[in-house]
Amino acid sequence: MLGGSVGIYIGKGMCAIVNTGAPIPPDALPHLWEAYYQAEASRTTEGSGLGLSIAKTVFDLHGFACGVEDTEVGPRFWFQFG
Repeated sequence: MLGGSVGIYIGKGMCAIVNTGAPIPPDALPHLWEAYYQAEASRTTEGSGLGLSIAKTVFDLHGFACGVEDTEVGPRFWFQFG
C-alpha cells in the first residue's frame, strides 16, 4: 500500500509510532532489531538495516523497554521511557 501515514503518540512515559503504510511480514517482526536485518530486500529506498538496531542499543543503555507489534491499522513501534 502506498500513501500511508505516520502517527506519533506520546503520553504516560511512552512513545508510540504507528505506520499505516505497507505492513511488515509477521515472520520479520522478531528480527527487526537485529543489525543489518532488512524485512524486504525489494524496497525502493536504500538503507543499511542499522537504524532500529542503533535505536534499541540506545534504549537498552537508558533502561527503556521497546517493541513492535502489528495492529489493525499497521505496525506500531513503541518505547517506554518512564
